[in-house]
Amino acid sequence: MKNEKIWVKIYRLRLGHRGEASKRFLNQKSLTKTYVYITGNIAPCNEDSHSTKKMHESDGNICANEVNEVLGQTRLVRRIIGLLLILGLLGVLLVLTSTSRFGPGVSPDSVAHVSTARNLLSGKGYVQYDGSRFVSCPPLFPTLLASIGLCGFDPLGVARYLNAICFGAIIFISGLWLLKNIQPLPFALLGAGALLLSKPLIGVSAFAWPEPLFVLLVLVFVVEAGEFLERGKSLSFILLTISAMLAFLTHYLGIAVILAGLVILYLKPSITPVRRFVNLIMFATISALPTIVWLVGNRIVSSELTREIALGSFPIAQNLWFALHAVSKWFLPLRMPTTARIVIFSLLFILMLGLLAAITARDRNRWARSNLPQIMPSLCFLLIYLGCLVASATGVAFGGINDRLLSPIYVPLILLMVFTFDNLREFPDRHFLRKAFTITLIAGFSIWLAYRASRVTKVTWMSFRDGPGGYATAAWRESNLVQHIRRYPLHGQVYSNAPDAVYILAGESARLSPRKHPSHSPKSTPDDILKFKTTLVSGTDTYLVWFENNYRASYLYSLQELRSMFDVDTVAATSDGAVYLVR
Repeated sequence: MKNEKIWVKIYRLRLGHRGEASKRFLNQKSLTKTYVYITGNIAPCNEDSHSTKKMHESDGNICANEVNEVLGQTRLVRRIIGLLLILGLLGVLLVLTSTSRFGPGVSPDSVAHVSTARNLLSGKGYVQYDGSRFVSCPPLFPTLLASIGLCGFDPLGVARYLNAICFGAIIFISGLWLLKNIQPLPFALLGAGALLLSKPLIGVSAFAWPEPLFVLLVLVFVVEAGEFLERGKSLSFILLTISAMLAFLTHYLGIAVILAGLVILYLKPSITPVRRFVNLIMFATISALPTIVWLVGNRIVSSELTREIALGSFPIAQNLWFALHAVSKWFLPLRMPTTARIVIFSLLFILMLGLLAAITARDRNRWARSNLPQIMPSLCFLLIYLGCLVASATGVAFGGINDRLLSPIYVPLILLMVFTFDNLREFPDRHFLRKAFTITLIAGFSIWLAYRASRVTKVTWMSFRDGPGGYATAAWRESNLVQHIRRYPLHGQVYSNAPDAVYILAGESARLSPRKHPSHSPKSTPDDILKFKTTLVSGTDTYLVWFENNYRASYLYSLQELRSMFDVDTVAATSDGAVYLVR
């Protein structure tokens, strides 16, 4: 290697703990690219001549073993980054395969976002398919769909590719975080594999929902919040503030991101009280103001802040049980009795929290020397988000807590789990015990991933064969009633027990037929019948498109009840429903 010039490019990874030579070349706390310019003869390197921001030349001789080890680590880093990129692309391919035959899954919320994006493209503003203002969610997701749609794409197709890309980015960025903060490479790779084989993330990514974008923004927030806690850089503060702002503009539960940010900024060590106060005020103002402006605009335009609010019907303990039931299914076998599964998962989670507390209290300098600042934002967001979700489900009726609502905590939970495994390795005192324990953890993790892979493969195949779900299924696409409406458009005001299906499948604007009470809130009484009578009195032809099988039957007036109140004449009948003229 005499008289050779070697560029050694160390990537933004914490590799110092993987070899003594790496420690000599790489500042373990550095996120900047480090370039080492090596010339001259083979001899020991001078540590004092290195800096993390500049290129340096080491005169004299250089230690061949150290150079070779650093070069080997650099090549390994490049291979691992390439592997993470492949895992991310596999995630994109997995979502695109699930949605290749019938498009992305479509639920009523999906129709609201897609129809709003289409109306934005046509210049009608934030208006849904039924003519009402879009207030059920913040505006970022439909705005993004419409912005990309300016290139000539339909927002529903845009949602498919956007969510697939978000899922791939989640895998890649999480993998980089694991590679930077977790010592054994197998743990980092297995953690990335757990994200690739995550049924909740694949499920939400296969639908035209804003959750994948929200999860990606939460991940960026968690990563940058950890960087700010550890190093206090201004760029990290800017990025965590912007990601929190965009997360709140994507989902109203993004308020949990802001609350977590406030806690993290308050806990930042080595900072003056004045600076801490300024950071808190700046973060809270910038991250919350755009969504507050949106809510005020909703109030002015439609007299509503968000969607119609009804009181929740489940107590807080039951909602917490629902949440634990859903999350425990991600990690433990479904055949296990529900109570036993929830109890075991709860005990494991409490054990993980206890281990983090033990690591923190092990010695006074642990915070500065460990990766605890990097993992604390994940823990903080997870606990605050769960608290906000359970409290919201208790106070407001919006259906049960399910995988979709819990999907934002999957990534922080995986990061916490892998971080815990990494630190468990340090407890055995002897080297051979530590090595045996590490092998046992890796083997157990691999078996669990194999179980997850079998489930994900089955779900992906079913989505490809039958559709991801909602209105993107073979049954809905082949509906005879939908086919009839496509052939014979209705001229007048259209009501339906599935107005979103009428819009997304037949392209016909429709309103929801009269309700007895809001969904999930039987104690409330809306004035839908009065509004329906007003439409009839206006003289406009009023049609009722009625599907035989519909999940809204529990809170809508039945066809028989509507017949008892109005004159209902059959216009056309099919095997799965009918079209009626109402007078």
